[in-house]
Amino acid sequence: MTTENSLFGNLFDNVKITNDRLATFTGDTIGKLSTQNTGNRFDAVLALLNASYPAFTGNVSGLDNALNLQKGGTMTVEGVQTLFKRTMSEQEPFIATALGGRTTPAFMEFYPHKISEYSKARQNKMTTLTTRVNTAATANSDALGETLTATLQAFKTSWTNAKAAQNTKKGTVSSKRGDRNSTRTTLELNLCTTIHTVGMLFPGDIAECLEYFNFSLLYNTVRHTHITKSGTILINKKVMIFDVLFPAEHVITVKNTTDNAVIIAYFAANRDDEPVPGTGIIINPLKEKSKQAEDYGDVAHPFFIIKNMSDVNDATFVVETKSL
Repeated sequence: MTTENSLFGNLFDNVKITNDRLATFTGDTIGKLSTQNTGNRFDAVLALLNASYPAFTGNVSGLDNALNLQKGGTMTVEGVQTLFKRTMSEQEPFIATALGGRTTPAFMEFYPHKISEYSKARQNKMTTLTTRVNTAATANSDALGETLTATLQAFKTSWTNAKAAQNTKKGTVSSKRGDRNSTRTTLELNLCTTIHTVGMLFPGDIAECLEYFNFSLLYNTVRHTHITKSGTILINKKVMIFDVLFPAEHVITVKNTTDNAVIIAYFAANRDDEPVPGTGIIINPLKEKSKQAEDYGDVAHPFFIIKNMSDVNDATFVVETKSL
């Protein structure tokens, strides 16, 4: 039955949609819209999401860090580090787009050693990395836009303050909680605008509209089903197995059912990306590997890919996991 709320209300104003799930859903949506932005048809909604998404994730994490700080000073350091690593992973596609691609000198100012330098960053590297990002964001502020620039610049000060073990007062926590509410509402409404915009482009075409939204990311799945995918990969080719954001601890099993070809499984930001050197899991002929998602690469990237490393033989594979 059609209701007014399902048509015109805030579709994301639901207590079952946690902050983490909303952030995951938004990041997944931005990635899909960005990679399928034919004729710049999604520019308007991407501008809305690229402004409200960093504001929301930053404020939510800021609240968590402030609350945790009351339990001990080291939590602030860990909180800033975690948020920085996640932001540099999640924002990498948008930084690349804003700066004209991953091969431009401007992009290399941020990622001279690829995204893994941030995802694996230890605390003894944080001062160097946050300083680099602050400098690069300032130099490229016009291309990045005000919101993303401010977000990236802020990490240098946040890290310096965290290392100085500054105390967070309860009043600050209360203020951050209010910020969290307003930024979430803004993001929710921008997501509603995005859904209506896609619906307007493809009226009545449910399958096409669902290409841009994975609503299963918003809710906890009580019953998990077993997923098995298999196939053949041609010589030195690759296949995309999943287009979804996996939790870091989610277990994925990859079996190499070929007796004369090596395969590699990895996460990528784009469906055509090659594996980044030093990342991914190599599976030798007639072997299998069961690993957590984070072992295959950066779980902020949605595309799970298997590549046939052989330049002589085709490869066959089986992938097994549970639904999210």
